Amino acid sequence: MRGGVLGTVASLLGASIATVSLTDHQLAHGISHILDDGLLAATHKDVTSVDRFTTVTGDEHVHPTLENSPTVSSPNFTGQAPVSIEANLSSPPAPYFDFHPSLWAMAYSPYTSDGACNSPITIMSDIITIASKGFSTVRLYSTDCDVLHIVGVAAGRLGLKLIIGMHVPPEGIPHAVPQVNEIKEWVTSTEYAWSLVEMIVIGNDAIFNEYCTATELAAFMNFARGVFEEAGYDGPITTAEPYEEFARHSAIICPEIDLLASNIHPFFNTHVEASMAGALISKELIRLSRVCEAFDKSVRSAVNLETGWPHAGKVNGAAIAGPKEQEIAIKSIIKAAGRQSVLSSWADEAWRLGGDYDDLGIEGYWGCGHLLDKI
Repeated sequence: MRGGVLGTVASLLGASIATVSLTDHQLAHGISHILDDGLLAATHKDVTSVDRFTTVTGDEHVHPTLENSPTVSSPNFTGQAPVSIEANLSSPPAPYFDFHPSLWAMAYSPYTSDGACNSPITIMSDIITIASKGFSTVRLYSTDCDVLHIVGVAAGRLGLKLIIGMHVPPEGIPHAVPQVNEIKEWVTSTEYAWSLVEMIVIGNDAIFNEYCTATELAAFMNFARGVFEEAGYDGPITTAEPYEEFARHSAIICPEIDLLASNIHPFFNTHVEASMAGALISKELIRLSRVCEAFDKSVRSAVNLETGWPHAGKVNGAAIAGPKEQEIAIKSIIKAAGRQSVLSSWADEAWRLGGDYDDLGIEGYWGCGHLLDKI
């Protein structure tokens, strides 16, 4: 299907697959033709509206209130195709595809296998296909490759929400600051931009990786929040760190976040088999939700911003990397914590192989998009 989408977009826009610069209007025009002409078939599912930000307790998922945690309203689960739109709207349309009741978000990186930027056409077709699988939200890790503009147009046309990421690189916070301006520029050029944003994640294991200190990250989050709120944003802001980092620096980080977030990967627990992945995540979310209680009782919601299972690589104790194990793990995760977890990743990312943290040879083999038709 993906090749067909690419070819269709290219022909509709009069552009080659290798095109690297398209206007928002061109992107919206291409998406409109693909969807309105029925060139990508929707799979409609029986769904109910479920609040994806729930407060985790030991026994149940309690919906947050204004008193105990922030809330973000879910879009209407209509499954109806909206009217054709241009690049700018006062508000985004209703979702084009029905949302799957057990899915929340998919992580997406706009890179080729060698780490270069994918073409806008490729990015756009990926987002359309992700939406067709039943996801309501897409997580972006940074502003690279003009991804906000490209994915923003697609999200607006499809009724998707975005988790916007701000990457803190190894060089530290100063090199992350330009992303604040890039997000602000995107907002000013897209009328409905903030209504697309489900949350903003500032830093992705930045403290854990020693790219910055907790104090530096907290100061940066405070600065960014001020800029975004001045520009009209009133949604949640957080950072993604392991439980241990939140616990160690809770007095510094908890006052700066609206909900707790971590990248929970069961594969890295040597005692966890694929079938146990979902249970481990549920347990870790409960523990994570309590880490800020001593400093800010309103911060009780917890989400898993990156999770999955590799289909190739070395064995990690009881955790086996393989196609069969990946399918078992993904099904387990979706069943136990799908509404609070961002699956990772949409496709394999060969550019990650051989990195500093790839002792097991698994970093490029997390692509799980192909499994979703089996869920």
